Amino acid sequence: MRLYLKDANNKIVQDLSKLIAVLSKLKVKHNKVQAPGFTHHRPAVLTTLGVIFDSFKQSVKRDQDRFKSWLKIYDKSPLGSVTGYGTSFNIDRKFTAKELGFAQAEENTLDPITNRGEDATALAFNIAMLMKHLSQLAQTLILWSMPQFNYARLPDQFCTGSSIMPHKKNPDVLEIIKAKTAMAFGALNSLLIINSSNLIGYNRDTQWTKYLIMDLIDETDPAISVISDLLVLIRVNKKDLAIACQRDNLDLTFKMEREIRQNGQSLREVKRKIEQTLTNN
Repeated sequence: MRLYLKDANNKIVQDLSKLIAVLSKLKVKHNKVQAPGFTHHRPAVLTTLGVIFDSFKQSVKRDQDRFKSWLKIYDKSPLGSVTGYGTSFNIDRKFTAKELGFAQAEENTLDPITNRGEDATALAFNIAMLMKHLSQLAQTLILWSMPQFNYARLPDQFCTGSSIMPHKKNPDVLEIIKAKTAMAFGALNSLLIINSSNLIGYNRDTQWTKYLIMDLIDETDPAISVISDLLVLIRVNKKDLAIACQRDNLDLTFKMEREIRQNGQSLREVKRKIEQTLTNN
């Protein structure tokens, strides 16, 4: 299981490098393309697509760092722990650890058995955090591609038609990523509970962590590559973005700040004056 988790962890690190590269290119490509910045699901201020794509890039870079940290913590061979108390056979745990490609052997035989499944739980936490970020990105792309926004067009090969309505183009792939995020949260919660309140030594219930982590990895494994490939083909609608940036007083906050600097008045005074003007209009 430890070898299996190492392989899964390392694959995620590699896949994230591709996603980070894609987001970096989008940041540079659209660095000066203005877009509405939202708070409370409402248009708030002017920003750029470069800032938005870079925001997602930073979140998945943190995710990649978590997976790299996982390897530093769990790149240890538990082989030879037996049921937690070692064996009287003259085995060389350091040798088998090296042969299996681990950085070292576990320092204590009891700890990895008592905490059997902790490595899976830690990996599941990292996956859950990653999926949370991918879900946020997915929801953003879904809203951007709605006719009411029309900020971007999703590639056809990542969408589906309707079961009955011939005019539909549905963002099913992105919706599936959101659903699998919920599954990741559920698996993490189950793993945390299974790993709790056990007496030291081997306990059979910890075997069930295998089902949860293997299902979780299988369900979420394609998500990074899918969203990376989708982003490569996404088309930005600069015309509608420009129109959206001209609505809803998105530059008003910056104008207020400029007036504060020029007149030396407090933010409270200038803000109230502008709010009163907006109310009267």
